[in-house]
This record gives sequence, C-alpha cells and structure tokens, in this order.
Amino acid sequence: MRKRERAVIAHHEAGYALGLPSIGNLRLDEEVVRALSDALGRACGACSLCCKLLQIDEPELKKPANEWCRHCRPGKGGCAIYDERPPVCRDFACEWLINPKVGDEWQPLRSKIVIYITEEGGEFFLVFVVDPGIPNRWREASYYQSIKAAALSGLRSETGTYLQTLVVIGERRWLILPHRDVEITSRWYKVVPIGDDQWEVLIFNDEEHGRRVLAAVDQYVETLTPELIAEAELIAEAELIAEAEAEQDEQLIREADEAMEQQLIREADEAAAIYSAEDGDIF
Repeated sequence: MRKRERAVIAHHEAGYALGLPSIGNLRLDEEVVRALSDALGRACGACSLCCKLLQIDEPELKKPANEWCRHCRPGKGGCAIYDERPPVCRDFACEWLINPKVGDEWQPLRSKIVIYITEEGGEFFLVFVVDPGIPNRWREASYYQSIKAAALSGLRSETGTYLQTLVVIGERRWLILPHRDVEITSRWYKVVPIGDDQWEVLIFNDEEHGRRVLAAVDQYVETLTPELIAEAELIAEAELIAEAEAEQDEQLIREADEAMEQQLIREADEAAAIYSAEDGDIF
C-alpha cells in the first residue's frame, strides 16, 4: 500500500468525535494533509479563516488570535508566502478539509467556525474556534447538536483517554459536556466520570490546587461518585479559605512588623531631638 493511501486510512481510523470511535494518531504533515484532502476532493479555495482565528506562537511566525496573519491576502489569493510558509502552517489542516465525517455545513467560510484536533500536556482536544463576529453561531441548532454529539462520543473512551470538546471565542473557552456547557476561561479543570455515559467537571483556581484536591479524594479510583465530587468541592473550598486566612495572617504580621519599625524610628528620632535640645550641637 502506498504511503499516501496509508495516511488516508490512518487518519480515518484515528477518528473524529462526530461518529468515529477513537482519536489515534493525530500527527499530520503536509503530505498527509494533501492525501486526505485529495481523497475527499476538498481544498481551501478562497477560505483563509484559520489565518485569522487561530493564535500562532512559533519562532518563525507569531500572531494573536482573531487578527489576520500579515502574510494573508483574504479573498485575493490567500497566503502571499505559500511556497515558503512555515511548518506550523504546512502541517495544519482543519477537520473539514481532511475528515470525511465532517459535512460541508462545517466549511469554515460557511460556518464561520474552524475545527481542529490538538494535544496539550498529554490530553486531547476537539476544538471549535468561532469567529467572534458571529459569537452565537455554534449555538444554532444544526451546529450545536453536532457539537453535543461530538462531546459525548469523545468522552466514550475504552482506553481512558478522552477527546475533550472545547468551544473557543476570543479569549473565552467552554468545555462541552453532553449535559451542560461549562466556561473554563483561565481556570484549571478535570473531567471525571460519575456513571454510565455521565461525566462532571471539577474546576479549580490553578493546576497545583486542583491536583492537591484530587489527591485528597483518591484520584486513582476508577469512577468518582457524586459523593466524592461533593467531597472534593468541600476540600477545595476549605483549602481556599485556609489559604486566604494564611495570606491574611501573613499580611497582619507584615503590617505589625512595619508598625513596630515605624515606632522604633519615631522613638529614635525623639531621643535624638531630646539629646540635641539638652546638649546642643556636638559639632
């Protein structure tokens, strides 16, 4: 079997939450992207939306999210440096371009949403990046139903490795669960199973705090029960209160030390003034 054919099969078997069973090999390169898109008869064409919506922070190219790349000419030929574009661009493809399970309603110019799969810190994410100019597009029934289906399929893992579903709009991020959507902007969280086809999310102020709490309720159990979830939340709240009280105590100690220092300075100044008045200038 030729390499291009193997690449097509590998990505198809890798899976996508909208109907495929596993995440598998997420590594892409330019040759794989071309093979997959050619097999589907799809091409970027006039679409350059990924060049606007995505944040790029690589040595060879840096751009903030929701601003056009300086090399992009939207509607006028696309990338001005296409033949010399950096690897971060060559090896990227949205899921509409390469995945047969993603229908044409998701074509980015039509949906105003760019979908991709990524890995961060050993966790896998199916990301729907929405154009901030149409922030509620993802909540339209046809798109929302598919996103919810993706969330359920991505969490049904026989290996214990979840494909978490995220919606990103500007600087805001939502974790999509089958039964609810949870904003996780600037928060650390953990998705935990609580029953058959049931998951919940624990949200913490930061990763260190979250990991301490999960350890406290035995993070090695196979399935966290609602009782353990409640216990984790109580522990998290208690730790936050303890940390706040400790910080307040430290602040009180600092203020007391500063007050004592100021008192000693005043007493020294007063003593010097008395000495000068009684004995006169020594020079």
